[in-house]
Amino acid sequence: MKVHFEQSGDVGRIVLDDGPLNLLGPELVADLTKAVTAAEKAVSADTPMRALLVSSNGEHFSAGADVRIFQGLSAEQAQAAILENLPTFTRLERLPVPTLATVNGLCLAGGMELALSCDMVWAAEGAQFGLIEATIGGFPFAGGAQRLAARVGVARAREAVYGGNVYPASRMYEWGVVNRLLPPEDLQEKSVRYVQRIAAGPTRALAATKRLIGLAADGGVGAADTAMPALAGEIVASQDLQEGAASLLAHGPGHAAFAGR
Repeated sequence: MKVHFEQSGDVGRIVLDDGPLNLLGPELVADLTKAVTAAEKAVSADTPMRALLVSSNGEHFSAGADVRIFQGLSAEQAQAAILENLPTFTRLERLPVPTLATVNGLCLAGGMELALSCDMVWAAEGAQFGLIEATIGGFPFAGGAQRLAARVGVARAREAVYGGNVYPASRMYEWGVVNRLLPPEDLQEKSVRYVQRIAAGPTRALAATKRLIGLAADGGVGAADTAMPALAGEIVASQDLQEGAASLLAHGPGHAAFAGR
């Protein structure tokens, strides 16, 4: 398996494991699809996954697609391949739990698109990012251009994609693509600790927040406002909020324990 899914307690993990470059060829993408399917099932399991970490084994997160897959493809074959593979990225993006990508080494092209499919990105100092498809005559085929624009704005996204530039993680931190920049030796330990803390939070409320932010990004604040009353009704009636409010009244802030229900 070039990608595998594992779960420890409330935390799930998708791990790219085809070093050193974790190139997105047909086998890796097929295994990634299986891992995303396993994560979807884990959300609704008897012992549910309440947060997801996406990471890699080895020196690099992913250097992008194995370009040999493009050689000799007809337009019809290329369109069919994208229609088959793009849903894997959107399904990861739409998981109703917080997701965090931890990036070390190279995070290029499809690898960066995979990271952009997660809610947050943490990177090791020295990591490198780039949507470099223009350097081979292409563009980001897994939605990277539009997802980058949503995070950094239209002008910066155009600069990055038109030039096929590779940027240091520090630049991506300045632009808001990377949420936290950490020494390489701290990245995994601190990201796991963070995801464990998020997984212990009010899972249904976090899912509602994720949906509202997505609606605002796609359709503006008005779209999120329209959906908010129904979501608020569900969350106010949830076990977590009811018990959280009781804990606040009885013990003060910071003592609530959330069951994710």
